[in-house]
Amino acid sequence: MMLRNAVVAALAWTASAGLRGVGPQEAGSYPDKAEFKCFEGGNVVPWDKVNDDYCDCDDGSDEPGTAACSSLTPRALFYCANKGHKAEKVVQSRVNDGICDCCDGTDELGTAAGCKDICEEVATVWAKEKEEHDRKVATGLARKAELVAQAKAASESQKAEKAKKDLELKALHASLELQEAEEKKQIGIEESERAAIKAESEKKKEEHDRLAAQAKEAREQATAALQSTLEASVAKHGAMTKGGKVALLRDLSFVNGKKHPAGTAATVTSVTTPDKGAASMIVQIPGEDTLYFKAGPVDVHPTEQQPVEAAEAATRSADAPGSPCVSWTQTANCDPNGKAEQTKPCSEVIPKGRSGYCLCDGDRRMEYKCEHEPMTCQSVCETGEDSTVLKHWCPEAYPYPSAESTDFEHNVCYTTEQTAAAGSGPCGTWCARDAEWFKEHECTWGCECGQMCGEDRQAATVDVVGDEDAAFVVDTGSSHVRPEAKAAREAATSTRSRANALKGDVERLEKDLELNYGPENEFLPLKGQCFELKTPEYVYKLCPFSEVKQGGTSMGKWSSWGKQTYGSWGGQDDLSIQIYEHGQKCWSGPERSTEVKVVCGVENKLRSLNEPSMCSYTLVWETPAACASVEGA
Repeated sequence: MMLRNAVVAALAWTASAGLRGVGPQEAGSYPDKAEFKCFEGGNVVPWDKVNDDYCDCDDGSDEPGTAACSSLTPRALFYCANKGHKAEKVVQSRVNDGICDCCDGTDELGTAAGCKDICEEVATVWAKEKEEHDRKVATGLARKAELVAQAKAASESQKAEKAKKDLELKALHASLELQEAEEKKQIGIEESERAAIKAESEKKKEEHDRLAAQAKEAREQATAALQSTLEASVAKHGAMTKGGKVALLRDLSFVNGKKHPAGTAATVTSVTTPDKGAASMIVQIPGEDTLYFKAGPVDVHPTEQQPVEAAEAATRSADAPGSPCVSWTQTANCDPNGKAEQTKPCSEVIPKGRSGYCLCDGDRRMEYKCEHEPMTCQSVCETGEDSTVLKHWCPEAYPYPSAESTDFEHNVCYTTEQTAAAGSGPCGTWCARDAEWFKEHECTWGCECGQMCGEDRQAATVDVVGDEDAAFVVDTGSSHVRPEAKAAREAATSTRSRANALKGDVERLEKDLELNYGPENEFLPLKGQCFELKTPEYVYKLCPFSEVKQGGTSMGKWSSWGKQTYGSWGGQDDLSIQIYEHGQKCWSGPERSTEVKVVCGVENKLRSLNEPSMCSYTLVWETPAACASVEGA
């Protein structure tokens, strides 16, 4: 019992401080009296109960120099005087735990730890460290001053640039306002012009529809007249009636691969009345199914299988009584004395490019090579020449649908005056509509292409459907561009584009100027720079206020400063922490993010990197911008 009391007395009293564990600032709360009043609750205990290693007060205030009440007051501190060095405080739970926490050993008095007073040695080491620290801070502050100077110049430059761009943007907006007014005006005029174009086109459509209706009526009349003419022709020439004999004028190939050359005999099985001016018939070729032929370009002709002489005799009987013409015989190779190919009636139009001879009465023979104009032997035998060949076989009785149509290329009809001017005679004629057939037969004008000139023609090509049947498309005027409107649009568009780009520049400058770069903008010059940390595995790169990377992988983009309401920086921004978020997503994990701890250093460098949790990194960045004089105090 006597030993315990001696230990308690030692624990309670220290020569330097009076009461163990109590610092100078708290000494007034422990007056050396006969009694001690607890800080809370008002209980009073005898003075010899203070620091007796037993809790007498509910708040533990009677045990500042022991660990007896550390469970009641876990944050209570024990004061280390550390004479010869810096005083410090440790939590009471470390008192009498067998480990030396105070350099003067007062936290382990009365224990077997055997702590010695080493404060002088610790003070010597600390002084050296402090000297190095102060040197580092001084160097950092000097370089920070350079950053502050650079930041001031950069900030002034940004403000001047923003002011300049603000003026430019204001001027552009004023110019744009005038240009948009002109643009609106010109577009209004342009729309009026487009409306006028549409109105005019609609009038033309009305006229087109009126003429088309007239043309349709004319076609119907022409079809009726043509039908009557064809019926008369069919009645006259038995070959076009059912059971009549005809021959192919062209080589025909069938799906089964069989070919039938020109001259192949066929039998007419039926003849139909014209449909829209086109006659048709069905013929039977031996060994084949029945074939349907429209009456145009000529596919069949009355059979010519008999010898030429017999054909000439048959043809002569077909011509008008007393006619000076007997027949036309076509020969090969542009040689009138060449091999006879076929014989045709005197009224047949002989196109240019065909050789042969006209057999006239009295055995007169008018020979022609291929270099001649279209003609008929009827005219040749009557006049002895081919210059007026068409005037006798182009009967006035044949109707034509449109005196206004003059576009021969599109296969419409020529008027009497037009055909006369073209050298085809004084009467109106039909023209074929099949452009490919035109090319094949080298058609150039008049009745040659019409295949309807001559009442003895056995198969007629007549299509009275003209271009007036084509739908008239109204021009809405939408493609009309007024030059002044185009120029106004381009000017306004150009100015608008420049204004938008300039507005973007101004907004970026505003955002940059609003960003917290430190109390003196000391971090501003570091924007746009990058710093690296090389490890055996990767190269890490920090670009302040932009991004953190691990090689080519983003570890986060600038988000903000850390947030706090305490610390040497003050305010809500903790300038000792930078947050970078929304980096590249980890495999089966979250997006990468990095917390950058900003510490004072004599130069800008990355010191270390850790990954405390999956894809969440901590990077330490040393920079003079983080140095503050309070760190050396």
